[in-house]
Amino acid sequence: MHDDDVESAPSPARVGLSIKGLTAKEIDRGDVIGAPNSLQISNELRIKFQTNRFYKGEINPSWTYHLCIGLQIKPVIIKMNNGMMISSDKPVTYEPDEHCIMLDLNSASTRVVGNGTVTG
Repeated sequence: MHDDDVESAPSPARVGLSIKGLTAKEIDRGDVIGAPNSLQISNELRIKFQTNRFYKGEINPSWTYHLCIGLQIKPVIIKMNNGMMISSDKPVTYEPDEHCIMLDLNSASTRVVGNGTVTG
């Protein structure tokens, strides 16, 4: 399919899109395209979180972590307020109850901090 025009592509094919009225500067790596109202979009997410038992670091609200959700990986800051709140400079696209993984890319050992489910 490379450099060929097609009407549809099977999963997990990588595709390129030409969207009328949109420039390449308006799209970033990791952006998500979906039908209207099919996904939630927010800069803050509440997560039901479980720490990885092999992660030796501490969860520090002043550090930057990376949230993996769907095909997105976004830098985030953690806010502990009646559970875990995740804050991102760029919007995160998600489905309710979607599973996610938190990474600490600066960790000298295990980088997976834990996993969770988006609750709002």
